[in-house]
Amino acid sequence: MSWLHGKALSGWQTQIENKKQQVETTFKRLQQELEDQRHLLLARLRELEQQIWKKRVEYVTKVSEEVTRLGVQVKELEEKCQQPASELLQDVRINQSR
Repeated sequence: MSWLHGKALSGWQTQIENKKQQVETTFKRLQQELEDQRHLLLARLRELEQQIWKKRVEYVTKVSEEVTRLGVQVKELEEKCQQPASELLQDVRINQSR
């Protein structure tokens, strides 16, 4: 092998090693960026999950209150249905005069 040929091979090997190092560095940087993005997205998902649970609790509370209110109204109507017709008509007249 000639001296010139050996020098060319050595230069190519250096270039190849430099490229390998660039690829490794780029890969590690991209890997870190992906990991950072993953952490951000998981944190956002946890926030959304908490918001959804909060809204769910609010909704269940509101519906429960409405069910209770309607239950009271049903009971009142059932009690009125048990009244004699004369009392029921008297209640109607009182309500109309208001």
